[in-house]
Amino acid sequence: MVAKKKKAPFPPDIRALLTAVSDAVVLLDENELITFMNREASSLTGFTEEEVCGKPLWEICKFLIQKTREPLSEHVYEGVTEDGSFTFPIATILISADGTERIVRGNIYISLNDKTDRKTISSVVFRDVSSRWQIDKASLRVQRFGVLKALAEGVAHNLDDLLTVLLARMSRIRRSQNDRNIVLLSIKEAEEVIDRISSLVSCLSTGQLGADSKEGITLVENVLKSAIGTLSALFPYIELSLAYPDRTGYAGVPPDLLEQVVMNLLLNAAEASGGKGSVSLTSCRIELEEDMEQILAGDYVMISIVDNGCGISESDLIPIFDPFFSTKGKGKGLGLSAVYSIVHSFQGYYAVNSQLDKGSTFTVYLPVADRITIETANDVIPSIAIAGCSGMETDLLISIFESLGCSAFDMTASDSDMKFLSKVGSDDRFNLLVIDSKLIMAEEKFTLESLPSGRQYIVLLNVDEDIPEISSTDIVFLNKPIRIDTVCEALGKCVWTRDFSKQTKSGDNI
Repeated sequence: MVAKKKKAPFPPDIRALLTAVSDAVVLLDENELITFMNREASSLTGFTEEEVCGKPLWEICKFLIQKTREPLSEHVYEGVTEDGSFTFPIATILISADGTERIVRGNIYISLNDKTDRKTISSVVFRDVSSRWQIDKASLRVQRFGVLKALAEGVAHNLDDLLTVLLARMSRIRRSQNDRNIVLLSIKEAEEVIDRISSLVSCLSTGQLGADSKEGITLVENVLKSAIGTLSALFPYIELSLAYPDRTGYAGVPPDLLEQVVMNLLLNAAEASGGKGSVSLTSCRIELEEDMEQILAGDYVMISIVDNGCGISESDLIPIFDPFFSTKGKGKGLGLSAVYSIVHSFQGYYAVNSQLDKGSTFTVYLPVADRITIETANDVIPSIAIAGCSGMETDLLISIFESLGCSAFDMTASDSDMKFLSKVGSDDRFNLLVIDSKLIMAEEKFTLESLPSGRQYIVLLNVDEDIPEISSTDIVFLNKPIRIDTVCEALGKCVWTRDFSKQTKSGDNI
């Protein structure tokens, strides 16, 4: 009998080094069985090295994607980079032996087995970041006053400009006191400037950011109008839009915390756009009957903020919610971390989509207040037809629209000859049509401009397709891929846009 060859002992100097590092380290053999676990890995998993040696990795390291509760093991090999590594998705959790859940960040390293020509996991390195992402109440309070400080600085800067304009108006009245028309015009302009000053001062006097609230629910509409009004006063050159249905209702979050989330995201968007771009704020109540986009089924208030600013690089998308991380070169970097901390503590979800030089979309989903709903006779809940989309796209759109309380159907299913465009204007089954741009292009008789008036249209474009320049205000464009937040924003532009009068800009006609 030939004795089995024993493996060489783990080099003591390497073992000592790996034991001393602050990150958790797990090493595996060619069969993905654990051969080594350092002290930090033992502490986080709740197992000793003696207990785990020879056991499968996923039996000991129970990593889950927090939003979906899916095992991380199902996604490792599909996400391996060229260098053979896999980076944990944001908000991956580790369930320890006693059931404790921790948010962890790390990497899994893959190697090629020379004998079997099979890729296997060789090591896992991770760390606990729960304390970094879940900032405490004291830090939230500090960050809240940071928002107030930013508002105060903005008020002071704008007041200087407005007082200069006001003095110029007074000077013009004095010079032209014999010309009644100029005097009346100057008085009117001075009154507008005074209104702007009053609006700026009210930004601080009416805000809820300065004190904690014991109420556990918030009428979302109040926060949205207050926040967008504040941003308008501070950034008069930004093009702002606000959209939400009456049925948005109440969120199960205290007013001071919800206002902190919205103001942080709005200030972030305004700064990203350089104070001169566009920022849109869309909100609605969404009732998901099934898991969608890594969001568990349930009733949520969705708040989405879109800017056309500088965007965020792919490398910065993961750490942007970390405390003290900032791409602006100023500030404490607590704004987005506070957003994450509040949303996470109320069992909500968040999503970030961004493209460099094109802009960013930040979306949060917060649970609605229990047993409180709002339905009004004046609320616009459209009936929606969908045409020219693939089966999967149509199914997804119908799911999203129905989650928003709308009725939706596949128009091409009942008009298989695809000649429905000629009768769009007279079809009374719907008041909003979602149509793929490729369908219009395929019909030689029709163009975007020739779509019948009196209807609202959402036109789907490919990912990189440019938005056409047309004069019609009845058409809203939506780039694929189809997402909850972008569909809600497009629907908001069609039927939920709120009147938002622009204030007089502080540099006009001095």
